[in-house]
Amino acid sequence: QLVLLWPDTFNDHFFPKILHAAADVLDAAGFVVDIPRARVCCGRPVYDFGMIDRGRRLLAHTLDVLGPYLDARVPVVFAEPSCMAVFLDELPALFPKSERAKVLSQSCYTLAEFLEQRAPHAIPRSLDGETALVHGHCHEKALKKKNLEITAKALQRTGLDVEALQTGCCGLAGSFGFERDKYDVSMTVFDGDLAPKLREKAGARGERALVVADGFSCRE
Repeated sequence: QLVLLWPDTFNDHFFPKILHAAADVLDAAGFVVDIPRARVCCGRPVYDFGMIDRGRRLLAHTLDVLGPYLDARVPVVFAEPSCMAVFLDELPALFPKSERAKVLSQSCYTLAEFLEQRAPHAIPRSLDGETALVHGHCHEKALKKKNLEITAKALQRTGLDVEALQTGCCGLAGSFGFERDKYDVSMTVFDGDLAPKLREKAGARGERALVVADGFSCRE
């Protein structure tokens, strides 16, 4: 089966090895992996700052580029939840009469979600003895409420001892925490919930505990 891997701006420019790894995993699971044939963007970086018309133009271009895949109902796999959230939520609102927008909103999966639904037994058991704490991205928790548990289940198939943390925002919230005048608020949010739980859980599980977060801003 053909699968389209979304080359989100964050990973494409800063951590391409994550997209390469996602492609390798999908290939090993028996899927044929493709990427868009032209540069695409979900538009979030502009319309989050009020540039709605420019964001709409970016999304219209994306729908044109993805058109053949959407017409063929090809699933789209994301390594970045904030990009996926655009197509689940904002896209249908901005293009309420577009059939392709509707199809795209119904074709989005995180890597873990896609594998759990389509090829759960293709996840290799290779991490026995390791432990992992999983933090869910706010956009993903808001729009796909079961995905934190789905991600934890997929990771457990690798042999990891996994705990899905019931935590709030990491505090960075996209570019919010990078802005000088928002730094104190960002750190207060992080220290209010996520940081204490990470310290408590990681301390209880030992120094080898991994922290897993699929959002670029959360990992930062």
